[in-house]
Amino acid sequence: MIVITGGGTGGHIVPAMSLAETFIKRGQKVLYIGSERGIERKIFNLNVNKVFLNLAGIKGKGLSGALKGVILTIIAVFKVIFLFIKLKPSIVVGTGGFVCIPAVIGGYFTGAKIYLQEQNAVPGASVKYLSKLARKVFVGFEDCKNFFPTDKVMVTGNPIKSIFFSQEIGYNKLKEDEKLCILVIGGSQGSKFINELLFSAIKYIDSKKIKIFHQTGERYKDTAIEEYRKRNVEAEIFAFTDKIFDYYKRSHLVIGRAGAMSLSELIAVKRPAILIPFPHAIYDHQAKNGEFLKKTGSALLYRENEIDGKKLAELIDDFHNHPEKLELMAKNYEKIDIKNSSEIIVDYILEDAGV
Repeated sequence: MIVITGGGTGGHIVPAMSLAETFIKRGQKVLYIGSERGIERKIFNLNVNKVFLNLAGIKGKGLSGALKGVILTIIAVFKVIFLFIKLKPSIVVGTGGFVCIPAVIGGYFTGAKIYLQEQNAVPGASVKYLSKLARKVFVGFEDCKNFFPTDKVMVTGNPIKSIFFSQEIGYNKLKEDEKLCILVIGGSQGSKFINELLFSAIKYIDSKKIKIFHQTGERYKDTAIEEYRKRNVEAEIFAFTDKIFDYYKRSHLVIGRAGAMSLSELIAVKRPAILIPFPHAIYDHQAKNGEFLKKTGSALLYRENEIDGKKLAELIDDFHNHPEKLELMAKNYEKIDIKNSSEIIVDYILEDAGV
């Protein structure tokens, strides 16, 4: 049996799902471990056995909150150890998030081989500290390898859903008199800043020029419907979708944060982007992620204090009037070596573990 663990955000859950899917294709039995409070309960929809641990965060929770988090973590470690004594998994793969800590520690103490996957240009705390227990850390960005011993790290890119490699999708050139189709992604839970930025920008744009596909997050969906209705903007609005590939296919431009998984998907589908990193990301990793695509010429990168609705409207209007700029940005993705990371990681693990 192989255990996959990771959660808290879509950035940790998507690679966990991708790896689980690939292990299953290889004929392996998979168990997924997530957190009871995480969004993984909603979006980890693979048909595998699942265990959800009762956990609470520690950082920034105050003394009593931190103490509660520590106690729940210790209880979770023992729960995992007893579970693993019964199930005897040979491999545990962690993709980040707090839930990895009890699952990986439990696996280590019951003799499982430990592997980790880090999505960002700067590693998160869980992967960074748990790497001491791992046989190999697979990283999504070249810059990230400097945080781990040379013999323990492997640059593979990030695991994304297999559909991104099952179909070849070229860039959709904007035709004359066609609306510029824009996919707006604020992360798996939505982004207040990006949502409000779009609501501001559409005040300055001719609604006949654009069509919006907007992943708003549950909290902002109704507001988005009303804002686009008021401005007579053609829009498809959804809180979250597991069909994001279809929206990428239909888009000419993507506007969103610079989370590692979003960037990995952009690279796979070769879509030009305007990236606005989340300013409070740990170690400012989203800005470092975004710099990678900015350097290739495939994306524009703005801090939150560098862009407002009027500026975004000017950029969108310019792209609509000069679609050749978008075509060049899409072509610049050819500078990047695109890998099916899930296949690479799973093949390495199965060979290394002798499964």
